[in-house]
Amino acid sequence: MEASLPPSRPPRCVGPQNCCVTPQPTMASLRAKWALMGVNFFIETNRMEPFLAVYLIEFHKWNPVWIGIVSLVMNGMMLVLQTPAGDFLDRTHYKRLVTASATVVAAVTTASVAWTSELWIIVLLKALEGAAATIFLPALMSLTLAVVPEKAVPHVVGLTETSNKIGSVLFTICAGIISYYLYPDVGAMFFMLGAGGLAAAAFVFIIPAQSIHHDRARSAQNCRASQTESDTHNGGGKTIRYREIFRDRNVVAFALYSFLYHLSNAGIVALVAQSVSHEDLKTGLTFTSAALCIFYFVQAPTSFIVGNNCERFGYKKVLLLGHIMLPVRCAILGVLQLFYPNQYAITATQIFDGLCSGIYDTMLPLVVVRLVRGSGHFGFTFGLMLTCWRLGHGVSWLMSESIYNASSYATAFFVLGGVGLLTMCLLAFGVNIPPAAPEGKENDKLEEKV
Repeated sequence: MEASLPPSRPPRCVGPQNCCVTPQPTMASLRAKWALMGVNFFIETNRMEPFLAVYLIEFHKWNPVWIGIVSLVMNGMMLVLQTPAGDFLDRTHYKRLVTASATVVAAVTTASVAWTSELWIIVLLKALEGAAATIFLPALMSLTLAVVPEKAVPHVVGLTETSNKIGSVLFTICAGIISYYLYPDVGAMFFMLGAGGLAAAAFVFIIPAQSIHHDRARSAQNCRASQTESDTHNGGGKTIRYREIFRDRNVVAFALYSFLYHLSNAGIVALVAQSVSHEDLKTGLTFTSAALCIFYFVQAPTSFIVGNNCERFGYKKVLLLGHIMLPVRCAILGVLQLFYPNQYAITATQIFDGLCSGIYDTMLPLVVVRLVRGSGHFGFTFGLMLTCWRLGHGVSWLMSESIYNASSYATAFFVLGGVGLLTMCLLAFGVNIPPAAPEGKENDKLEEKV
């Protein structure tokens, strides 16, 4: 018979069937959820990359290829450090301190763009920012798993993603206002984003330390009769071997999909920002702000809807629905560049980006949870997916800027759309997402592999 626990105590493992008794939400868990929403609202997740491209190209006369080099260096740091960072977060019990420290470093490096436009300094600063940014996403998702029961994770991920996009809308609106009224002194945009990073670091420490379950944070088996309550919080669960992660065909296929998705998608928004800014610098940054506002404004409700309905419709169907909008968007942009290069029309295509990215960004951590449930290596695997994301992102910027420099905007959009079509085929026929585990069976997979 299951034991009766007061609501303020952590889950206790009882009985011979290795099942958990999950208490009702406490004030600490509710406080942790609201703190996570606050962190996501303020945290910097490449909100200023399109502004950075326009700012350096148009105001400091950078060669467009230099932007691709900076992005590749930053994402190269992430490529090297992202997976080890995820693995480190699986192991550390100082998740709050690590997350806050990385956020402060990224805030300072973001603001520093307003101080200098020297290529080698920007490259060094962005390399440092890339190292710090490897902590953000795996840390926030690990903290979410640590403080939220598994069944509530999709809903809470939808809420935190929505909070992040609402914050992005407000930051982008402020950036547009600054760029228009303070033109040509628009460096204040970067100081504003740096201040937001400091606020995010403060919200991290609002998460109560006692509400963090370290085994849940890494998707480890922590519901065994032999474990104590201290084990559940402090990481007493078993883990599978690393090689088992790489032997899983679905993990490898989804990692390849993550790379190709960002290869086809990441460079588009920078090209959109540059194309609407080319004729008039003053209104160009305002149109860039409008393009990002549309993107985030659409992405926010999309994330909320997906988080609340993905279990009902199925993860793969939802992902396919989002991905089909990528080649459609590229085709429209290519045609517009050839026959009707109007700033308003080009900016409006960001609706498709908001829908596509809202679905992908919400589904990515949820799919990883499904793929590695019970393994004890959520952070490592999520870091691996983000490594593929960052690599695709950096190569996409370099590839898209190089194609534009050698040919035209239209050619770049058509090439990126073609890559998107191939990627959609991989998702449809090469990736199998496991179904949700029945209640009480979450740890069977681990017992079979150990």
